[in-house]
Amino acid sequence: MSVALEWRDIGAGYGRVHVLHEVSAAVRRGELLAVIGPNGAGKTTLLRAVIGSVQIFAGEIVVEGVRISGDKWASGDGGIVMLPQGQNVFVDMTIAENVQVAAHTFCRSHADRVRYRQRVSALLGRAAGMNRKVLTLSGGERQRLALSLTLAVRAHLFLLDEPLLNLSPDGRVSALSWIRECVDAGAAAVVVEQNVTDILSVADRVLILKSGSIATTARPSDLTDDVLRREWFA
Repeated sequence: MSVALEWRDIGAGYGRVHVLHEVSAAVRRGELLAVIGPNGAGKTTLLRAVIGSVQIFAGEIVVEGVRISGDKWASGDGGIVMLPQGQNVFVDMTIAENVQVAAHTFCRSHADRVRYRQRVSALLGRAAGMNRKVLTLSGGERQRLALSLTLAVRAHLFLLDEPLLNLSPDGRVSALSWIRECVDAGAAAVVVEQNVTDILSVADRVLILKSGSIATTARPSDLTDDVLRREWFA
């Protein structure tokens, strides 16, 4: 399939602090690229560079063959959608109100918004209780809501920053299945994740970042425990 996203010799960071150094990588449609590495390696910065929320010092980012700048990226249906790490839902609203806000953010027409709400409901399940305040939900329930709001979008590129955060073992299995379904339907996904064993079970390729540079790019089956230990601690 075609290349969905490329980082070409990207240098990026915050203010005068350079976090990424000459990073080049790509992900194709129908492919799940896992990004792993030690804390502070630049994994989140790699995703933020695509949406323009960090400073680009060098290089370029190309989406579907078109060079983009952060202020012109196409969000929502048919474009790019990102799940940020951590606080990513409106806690003072109900679940239904969060769905409504997301539907109007990501969908252009009324028909698209109806279909979007149906997809979110299918992911959340009947036990969600749409009138519950998000503030009353557990951390895992909030993450399930955030992930459902993200994966229900008909995007061609998903940027997911620690999607398994706070989820139970069963919740992680469901989340990985949802992500894999989006990829198998033709989308590309770049997933930053600390649960290494879980994400390697569904990834097509793995990129290991270390100190802002690419240490290794490999197939999951090639990443032995010795390789992982070396890249984390050497």
